[in-house]
Amino acid sequence: MTTAPAEEMYDVAIVGYGPVGQTLAALLGRCGHRVAVIERHHDIYPLPRAVRADGEVLRVMQNLGVIDEIAHELLPVSQYTWFGADGRPILEIQIPPHSSGWPDVLFHQPTLELALRARVAREDSVDVLLGWAVESVSQTADTVSITATSDRGQSATIRAQYVIGADGANSIVRRAVGIPQVDLGFSENWLVVDIRPHDMADFNHLPTACQMCDPKRPVTIVGNGTRHRRWEFMLLPGETPDDWADPGRIWEMLGDATGPDRAELVRHAVYNFRSLIADSLQVGRVFLAGDAAHVMPPFMGEGMCTGIRDANNLAWKLDLVLRDLGPTTLLETYTPERLPFVHHAVHVSVEMGKVSCLLDPMAAAGRDEAMRSAAGAPPPPPPRLGGPLSNANRDDPLAGTLSVQGTLRGADGATRRADELLPGFVLLLRTGTVAGVAALTTLDWFTSIGGRFATLDPESDGRLDDADGRLTGWLDDHGAAGVLYRPDQYVFGSADDRSAVAELLEQLHAALT
Repeated sequence: MTTAPAEEMYDVAIVGYGPVGQTLAALLGRCGHRVAVIERHHDIYPLPRAVRADGEVLRVMQNLGVIDEIAHELLPVSQYTWFGADGRPILEIQIPPHSSGWPDVLFHQPTLELALRARVAREDSVDVLLGWAVESVSQTADTVSITATSDRGQSATIRAQYVIGADGANSIVRRAVGIPQVDLGFSENWLVVDIRPHDMADFNHLPTACQMCDPKRPVTIVGNGTRHRRWEFMLLPGETPDDWADPGRIWEMLGDATGPDRAELVRHAVYNFRSLIADSLQVGRVFLAGDAAHVMPPFMGEGMCTGIRDANNLAWKLDLVLRDLGPTTLLETYTPERLPFVHHAVHVSVEMGKVSCLLDPMAAAGRDEAMRSAAGAPPPPPPRLGGPLSNANRDDPLAGTLSVQGTLRGADGATRRADELLPGFVLLLRTGTVAGVAALTTLDWFTSIGGRFATLDPESDGRLDDADGRLTGWLDDHGAAGVLYRPDQYVFGSADDRSAVAELLEQLHAALT
């Protein structure tokens, strides 16, 4: 859509239409909210950028119904190897099966974006304004106004109840509302090279993902979906981006790994890998998501994943508020819930970047010895979700963690992934049924916000058959009689008996009302 936007008040305006903006538009559009997306470019950037998606991101794509459209470009990865200066491993990060029921994958970003755009196009409530550049953002107590200009010279003011800046590292939304950034000080230039092999079998001998921490020149080698490969080379002191404009030099850099007779050079560009975090993800009715809120080096492949998690966290809260099913204060949980995860992702990415980017041979040798002595300890895990929408501050082993997704067999005998049968808020019981676990008014309220009840009890009517045993095993392993989780699949809390299940529902009711 390139014509002027509607005069009406939108529920939400999203600035930026990359993977994070696309995910937000799809999540809000499927709930029927009036959404305007403002993007200065007409087409997706056609070349690969992000390469990693974890199981949580794939779970979001599954729930949006696009997973089948991108499946052919998903390359599972179970190990990430870091090699030292001597060419021997110093760290082998094993990637275990994900609780979401999906593996970590390497993927092709343009394929994902095309699928997400097609998904958004099916939502009549979403207007996508392509070729429009945002000039200013201002807000009052109840409205946000965006002035924008099209590449055809049109001007318009888009008004919305809420605005989300998903417009990248140079976010005009972030600057317009005055949110400062913290710079963690990491800044290195790397040459990124994407190729499309004529025969992928020629590259089967390469690790699926690895870091070559060679002080002569650090290099990343990684798959890029099922049809591409990527090399990233750190620029050395004295080298500039202009040194790599000639494709001939790129082939020289790739050396014996490949050549123009074996592959097509899809892209080569120099990127400055940086580390920036916004002080807050919200000012009034304006929110930040994705690179507008955080920028990190790519060594852990967390950039896009973190942005998709932002979108999944914010969308369900906006949905409840816009439907008058939750207070506006619900939106104030976005920053405190997301920033600890953001800080973790950025700090780990920076520390791993420091491991890779050592150019001093003696320092690199000391690093290799230290990491081998540490027996390849993996990076620290992310924090648990905290705050009023999680019972993680209590002695609850599941609160604040991502729920397990197993395979269930419904009443029709068909097996489906759990989220397909149980979207939204879910109260899952190990035994018995929901009857009598809480006051009828509380159960009615839970149903009114889209909550669903389910039991795995083989003796109960209406049970869901745990086809692969994952959900039963999850609850049994933690001694849980029931678990209550949110629309973004994070656990609000678990209960060890039926009376505690009633307390969980009452606590959620208090938090949301």
